[in-house]
Amino acid sequence: MGNPLYGLVLAGGKSTRMGEDKGLISYFGLEHRIYLAKLIALFCEKTYISCQEDQLSENLYGFNPLIDLVPSKGPMSGLISAFLTHPNAAWLVIPCDLPLFSVKNISQLITERDVQGIATVFKSSNHDFPEPLIGIWEPSSFPLLEQQYKEGNYSLLNILNNNHISLVTAFDPEGLTNVNTPEEKSALSLLHPSVQF
Repeated sequence: MGNPLYGLVLAGGKSTRMGEDKGLISYFGLEHRIYLAKLIALFCEKTYISCQEDQLSENLYGFNPLIDLVPSKGPMSGLISAFLTHPNAAWLVIPCDLPLFSVKNISQLITERDVQGIATVFKSSNHDFPEPLIGIWEPSSFPLLEQQYKEGNYSLLNILNNNHISLVTAFDPEGLTNVNTPEEKSALSLLHPSVQF
């Protein structure tokens, strides 16, 4: 593919609706940010966990933390920081609130990756919009991200809607289910991990 593929777990949010840090929830015996990092590390040359300084812990299982290198404005800051760290890499990005995300999801993104576009992302299971936080962002997206950030527009969706992307319909749509509240968390029963670590 030319550019190396690096992984980024977005775990820097405030988790206000959940009432606890979503990245630290253990669904399969590990903090979920660590479980997801291990999952995407099976496919990526390097994997990082995007978090705030107060979310650092002593044991990230060898994964590098990535603290925002620009003033934090949500996920865009994490993605820009990733490109500032490795501007020639493509980034496989996923948020930390996907308990059902699977190897099948990752394999499909990689198989359907279009390096000619700025990103390969899943189509939302609820509508036809792109899911900006679940996909592969190519290095060609970096100047667009920086420009929009400088203009005060922090919407990743806006960038995807106005540029050439590959929009993927998930074979395993359950993997895109995000969990943001205690009610959604308690509704998940008999979870089975994609991979045992």
